[in-house]
Parts: sequence; structure tokens; C-alpha cells
Amino acid sequence: MIREVVLDTETTGLSPADGHRLVEVAAVELINHVPTGRHFHSYVNPEREMPEDAFRIHGLSDAFLAEQPLFAEIVDELLLFLDDAPLVIHNAKFDMAFLNAELTRAGREPLPISRAVENLRAKGHDVAHIHIRHIWPLPRNLGELLRGYEKVLVPEMNTGQLRTVLRAEYLVPAEGLNKVSGQPFKIAEIEEGILRHLGG
Repeated sequence: MIREVVLDTETTGLSPADGHRLVEVAAVELINHVPTGRHFHSYVNPEREMPEDAFRIHGLSDAFLAEQPLFAEIVDELLLFLDDAPLVIHNAKFDMAFLNAELTRAGREPLPISRAVENLRAKGHDVAHIHIRHIWPLPRNLGELLRGYEKVLVPEMNTGQLRTVLRAEYLVPAEGLNKVSGQPFKIAEIEEGILRHLGG
């Protein structure tokens, strides 16, 4: 049996780096590529005003969204629905950026790195992860944290630059796990990458 989840979002703008927020998230379960009828859907109060350009696209007004739950109030139900299924997303880079930004804001780890680490720890592997929320400036204690690891693996979309920055700034033997297909990492891909890096 193959379980997948098709996911889509609506937002206040183009990038969470510019302060834009999630306003709607919807997910549909597929089993063997066929919809099962199970779904998750919620509007989200973005705690900010809706730009006119975005309103013209989805029609979600400030008055309507002010009555909706905060992301922190729906996050547990959303994560429970997603479980560890591969996500099918039309514009994965866009949607995952917003989803991970909201998870971070709610005090949760981004997907799917945290799930991969949790799975391997449950299997007895001595692994952990650091979530870097921004690279400029880098966290003050990052060098000290990195030196506490024997090996450092950096999952990045496309060729990425963080591995290069860490090697140059902190002189740690960081290695990259890169994906250039335009689709987000799957949990299994990160698990496999970690095991290769560990030599097991």
C-alpha cells in the first residue's frame, strides 16, 4: 500500500522571508494514487493584513481570517494527518517554505528532517539535528554546537550554500545532501543519506 498526501496552501504573499504568512492549508489522502475521501482543511489567521494583490487571487479577507484559528492551534491535527507520507505538491518550494516557516514559528521542527532523525533515533542510531532559522547572521553559539558532532550532514535543495559557509566559517567537515529535482526531500531520502554518512 502506498500512502501519499496532496497538499496545497494559500498565503498573504510570495515569501515568508518578507513576513508573509499562511492563510489556508488543505491536504487530501491518496492510497495507491487514489483519493480515499480523507482530507484536512483549515483557514488560518495570519495575524497581519492581507495585501490587495493576494486578496484578488484567493478572496480571503481580513475580516474573515480574523475569525479563524492560529496556525499553532491547528498544527497538531495537521501533523497527525500528514504522518510520514510523501507529500505531492504542485509548487513544492513555495508551499514547503511557508509550511516550515509556520512550523518554526509554532516551535516545531521543519519537515521532513526532524521526522528522519526521530525515526533513526528510535532504531538506536546516535543522531541529532540543529535547525538553523537564518544564515545571516548565523547563531552565536553555532560553532560550539557543531563541534559537538563527530559528523555533520547538511540537507539542502539544489546545490545549496550552507555547507560551504559552515566549512569556511567553523572549519567543520560538513558534507552536503543535495536534491535538485525541484521536489522536497522525502523522509526516507534523508534517512538513507544519514546512514550513508554514518557508514552504515
